[in-house]
Amino acid sequence: MTEELFHNISRSDIFTYHLVDGSYIVAEEFDYDEKNNILFTTSPARLIQRQEGYALTDWSIVDDDEITQLMGDKIITRSEAPFNLKATYSKYMLASKLRHHLDEDELEKVLNNSYDDFDSYDSIEDTEEHHRRFDWRPEYDMPDDLSNN
Repeated sequence: MTEELFHNISRSDIFTYHLVDGSYIVAEEFDYDEKNNILFTTSPARLIQRQEGYALTDWSIVDDDEITQLMGDKIITRSEAPFNLKATYSKYMLASKLRHHLDEDELEKVLNNSYDDFDSYDSIEDTEEHHRRFDWRPEYDMPDDLSNN
């Protein structure tokens, strides 16, 4: 992962939402209408649990580039997504934009090349110095060569 991509992901306004219908979604926020209590997001993805872990799926039937309005009274909880979920969501968005232009093998190659160095910044050994797992955030424990900005 390049330094620029690492910083862009860590600074992105990607949040998780638990909605009154029981669903969980992930989306990037870009505006809020305080008067009408509306969050404006792009491309929400549904967060689902599967036997092998969590996955992101399409949540909305509109095009990925369309603006989605989340009504504030339909949100039970809202929290900033952890870095790993931000990275996964970013990869999901890239895949959704490219899936209409590339075949499956080409898409997998592009995504793997974009994120091939990510594991070196997300190691289980990095969490050992923290007493609680949720205290550790990879964007704060960057290697020295990435912490210049």
